[in-house]
Amino acid sequence: MVYCTYTDVRRIITTSLADADITALIVLTDAEITARNLTTLGSDVLKTISMYLTADMIQPETTTSSGLGQLNTQSPLPPANWRKRAEKLIGMCLAGTPPIFVSNDPVPTE
Repeated sequence: MVYCTYTDVRRIITTSLADADITALIVLTDAEITARNLTTLGSDVLKTISMYLTADMIQPETTTSSGLGQLNTQSPLPPANWRKRAEKLIGMCLAGTPPIFVSNDPVPTE
């Protein structure tokens, strides 16, 4: 099962990767979500975690000129440690304090 789409990922990060390539990364990140037994979290949370983990694979903290790691300053959100955001969101949910999503904003409030 996929929790987000390439369109969702493009809402938070700009990349020259093809839609099929982003979808392939989503499959990988969603397999991680499943392996970590997080599938009982709410659909909005799963979607956001999937988006963050996929963005992390596209834009790692260390940028390179190889394509996947190229920093693009046109991203809707500032460069971020996407994995750190995902882990924070997971931690909030597992601690019983799920985030509040406002107007379909991919960035939950604390």
